[in-house]
Amino acid sequence: MKPFTKDNKDDSQSGDQRIKGRFAEWVDILKLQLANFLGRQSQKLSLRQQKRILLLAGVLMGGISLALIIRPFQDSSTHTFNIPEGMNATAFIIPPRERDAVIAEEDYLMLLKFKSTLDSLYKTNRPVYDELLQGHAGLLDSINFLISIYSNRR
Repeated sequence: MKPFTKDNKDDSQSGDQRIKGRFAEWVDILKLQLANFLGRQSQKLSLRQQKRILLLAGVLMGGISLALIIRPFQDSSTHTFNIPEGMNATAFIIPPRERDAVIAEEDYLMLLKFKSTLDSLYKTNRPVYDELLQGHAGLLDSINFLISIYSNRR
């Protein structure tokens, strides 16, 4: 049984895909041969020897798995944090006024500009102002409420 035969040519696959496919077939054949060999060898052993080998393999795999789980915790200290080389750590503390604010200062400034725009619209073009407020009842109250919240937090 040869793994690299030229009887299966498919022009739709690229050369790399064909090589990968053949390599995968070859690996599968080797795995099958190894499984058959190990099966024949294990049949030669007595039942007691088979149990011992199975127990030994289980303990060995369990030990390796346990070592892989525990090892990361032993290598680093719990009280230190290592920053990779080339990275700079900068302390960034948000002032309490900005951190605890209900609305941000940018939003507050935007509300003030919008309110001044509405005020100028009231003075220059009253029908448009009335139409705007008619479609959005409570708009001015909401804007004034948000502005007062921010002003009181200062």
